[in-house]
Amino acid sequence: MEYEIIHVSSRGQVVIPEHARKRIGLGKGSKLLLLTEGPNLLMRVITPPEIGVFAKLIAKSFEMLKGGSREYKALWRALQRHNIADIYRHT
Repeated sequence: MEYEIIHVSSRGQVVIPEHARKRIGLGKGSKLLLLTEGPNLLMRVITPPEIGVFAKLIAKSFEMLKGGSREYKALWRALQRHNIADIYRHT
């Protein structure tokens, strides 16, 4: 673990040093989760899920659709409306 002293601007902004950003993979547009407890702050980089996670969910949905229940037919229509079915076919 490394540490560094940084300053807070009058607008509440902080600059994360470049070497620290590179080490944790923080880039332009990255999102951070900020946790506070008493006087302590903890920031963690939020990484988006891989498309494979969504593909697995969609595959499971397709399996459930085969059962033919009304709820799953509604799900199928929603998937078609948003072209998610096409994403699944291309993964």
